[in-house]
Amino acid sequence: MRSGTRPMAKPTIDDIARRAGTSKATVSRVLNGKPDVDPETRRRIAEIVRELRYVPSPAATGLAHGRPNLIGMLVPSLAWAWVLEVIRGVAERLEATPHELVMFTTSSEERNEVIFERTLASGLTAGLVAIVPPGALAHISEMHGRGFPVALIDDRADHPDLPSVVAANFQGAYMATAHLVELGHRRIGFVNGPTEYGCNQERRRGYESALGAAGLRSDPSLVREGDFARPGGRRATEELLALPEPPTAIFAANDLMAFGAGEAAAAAGLRIPDQISIVGFDDIPEARFSRPALTTIRQPLYQMGARAVDLLLAQVEGHELSETRIELPTELIARETTSLVS
Repeated sequence: MRSGTRPMAKPTIDDIARRAGTSKATVSRVLNGKPDVDPETRRRIAEIVRELRYVPSPAATGLAHGRPNLIGMLVPSLAWAWVLEVIRGVAERLEATPHELVMFTTSSEERNEVIFERTLASGLTAGLVAIVPPGALAHISEMHGRGFPVALIDDRADHPDLPSVVAANFQGAYMATAHLVELGHRRIGFVNGPTEYGCNQERRRGYESALGAAGLRSDPSLVREGDFARPGGRRATEELLALPEPPTAIFAANDLMAFGAGEAAAAAGLRIPDQISIVGFDDIPEARFSRPALTTIRQPLYQMGARAVDLLLAQVEGHELSETRIELPTELIARETTSLVS
């Protein structure tokens, strides 16, 4: 910053009212969702709020409403099985506080804009626990820079300043790959998730590091990018099995893709684990009940949700954070989809 310059002042209700040509009371009524405001005036104020990136004080908002502040939780999809366990950790941790939980889901960039700039920035929530796609991190980083409390779960990618709770993704991937190496596998396929996610970058590093520690070369032809969904895991595994020298084991970066890998193996006439071993990542409930039961890496999903609440509430209450990144350990759960190379 050049000498003599000062950071941009945080916009206030006065600024919004002055630009809209209305009273502060009218602006407040729009921000608080009151119905008795002229639609054109409401539209004009909402537009100015978006332009100024206005974020009201959560504490003041809670006092104005005379009720406990709501805590927002942003998730990409409730269809992701592991997300439900994280939500359980968040919800049960909040039960011991005066706060209540409100859920948001991200499904498109347009919806993200609505959530970030209208709903969250309007003061509905005191803070945000978020599991988000990388494309939404810029919005959250900007809000956090303006003083809005946030806590990310598992991925902050290129925004290391954001408070987060993560699983030990490198450690987990290393354990999964080392487990297969110990069973005698030398050609180990890796089906990763979308590479723009920081967690998947860590999982690939763990996979490659375990191979290197065993004196094995990391072969790019044995790596495929999936989409965290069962069909994507199946397609990626089909490609790996079509190689002139296919892998004898598959490590998938989540359980759903591991199930897809199992479908591809079965369709190719391979018996699991006699002819091919498979390892997943997450340990969702379906992993232990599948047949054969899935060997996987257990993420501490419930604990991640609970610790994220602790990290968030410290900010809401105005405490200085002693650490902005909390990493929780992962664990290898050996079941029935891995065995010694025959």
